Amino acid sequence: MTGATAFCFLFLPAIALAESCPIQSLAEREAPVRVEIKVLALGKPLDYARVEFFEYKMMRPDRWSPAEEKTPRVTLFDNARGVVHSPRLPTGEFHVIASRGKSHSTDLFVTQNDLVADLYLSVDSEAPENKGAFTMQLMPSCNMPPPVPLHWSAADEQMPIKYRIQAFSGTVYDPSGAVVAGASIKVIRKGTQGKDEVAEVKSDPQGHFAVPLAEGTYIGVFSSGDFGAIVPFEVIKDGSADFKVTLGFMVTVAS
Repeated sequence: MTGATAFCFLFLPAIALAESCPIQSLAEREAPVRVEIKVLALGKPLDYARVEFFEYKMMRPDRWSPAEEKTPRVTLFDNARGVVHSPRLPTGEFHVIASRGKSHSTDLFVTQNDLVADLYLSVDSEAPENKGAFTMQLMPSCNMPPPVPLHWSAADEQMPIKYRIQAFSGTVYDPSGAVVAGASIKVIRKGTQGKDEVAEVKSDPQGHFAVPLAEGTYIGVFSSGDFGAIVPFEVIKDGSADFKVTLGFMVTVAS
């Protein structure tokens, strides 16, 4: 074989709605105890946005069962540049919700929609401070349950090996086929319940990545912004020469 392509989409069940409405599954992002969040709409900074931090805990060792507080630990409003700076956060998991009502704007996209975005953070006092800047792109609210974090689960360990490669090197793409620069890539030895992390890198400006790994079985955890994928793979001498990973989400919504 000359190459292996991993089309890694996250599937959520169909939900009956009055109209079609996309939802997403977000990769949990590592963060230091103080973070900066920039709120955007249509790629431009958006003022008057509310940013709330809700602490949550995983009640089961899977990605679909977070138990979240009903009252935010922190509520902030962004400035004219669309930026908020958090106070010092305790170590733990936080669901960040940014929202914007229809008032105080001349932008039709804002005045005609209730806008919202979600972000999941794993706050660690030992996380580097340069990992504390995040962007939230607000979209029209769909009256749907919020997306849930891409969280390690026992099911990840049970995923079969589908990709056998000569070396852990390749390219990361988004659902449109564009390369993804700066994608976060963690490599975990399969069979260790997510505890044996052997490498952590980011894709380069061309979306490329390369990590020297010994022969064996691993799980690659890829994430970039709102997209993520978990990819079990094996490094073996007669495997494929290259590895292509497509991140994204795919949701079926019934109308």
